[in-house]
Amino acid sequence: MNGTITRHVAAFFEGRNIRPSIILLSSVTLIALWRSVGTQAFYLRHLADVVAIGGDRVATAGLYHIVMCFLLLGVVPAVIVRGVFGERLADYGVRRGDITLGLVLVLLAVPVVIAIAFSVASTAEFRAEYPLNRHAAVSGTAFLTHVLSLGLFYVGWEFHFRGYLQHGLRPWMGTDSALLVQVMASCLAHLGKPDAELLASIPAGLFWGVQAFRTRSLAAGILQHWLLGASLDAFISFG
Repeated sequence: MNGTITRHVAAFFEGRNIRPSIILLSSVTLIALWRSVGTQAFYLRHLADVVAIGGDRVATAGLYHIVMCFLLLGVVPAVIVRGVFGERLADYGVRRGDITLGLVLVLLAVPVVIAIAFSVASTAEFRAEYPLNRHAAVSGTAFLTHVLSLGLFYVGWEFHFRGYLQHGLRPWMGTDSALLVQVMASCLAHLGKPDAELLASIPAGLFWGVQAFRTRSLAAGILQHWLLGASLDAFISFG
């Protein structure tokens, strides 16, 4: 019986390139894991009694959520790219790319993302959601540590959606479809966030996806996304 099943499975995949299937299945699995076991709520329910950095469970919960994003959405896909596919991370956007264009786009984005962060920082929905570390504002050192740790969050996030999904699916689906798949996935990963953020994730995903293709790098998107998150947290914490 087991031999028959194995033969059928082998026959199904014979001659097929299963790389797109691996990318899509692993992506949805990793996102689901992050949204279930990688949350602050999971940490507070199951891990807070085991470890709390400096005795601060709230701050540790925020850091846990950030680190789990980096590990599940960033590191695990990177291991799949290198260990399973045998490909270079540079082919998934982990490269310098067009530095001049990337720098120009980052500089142009600075006033835009700061204005966006300022405009939503006073709303109840965003103040209830951010910062991820609810104790980030207890001191200057705590806030600096928090915003620096956010870099891990956005490295994991951008690599997963604009790198692993978008660059990984492009050879099999084409540029347009790969772009739209990552936009759909990144939008759905925002479920539960404020409505404005959920809706804005669609044009933002399109912009960061096209930018990743044009600059041949994830760097500009990571910096822009980090600046948006850091400035939002600053306005909420100290505004």
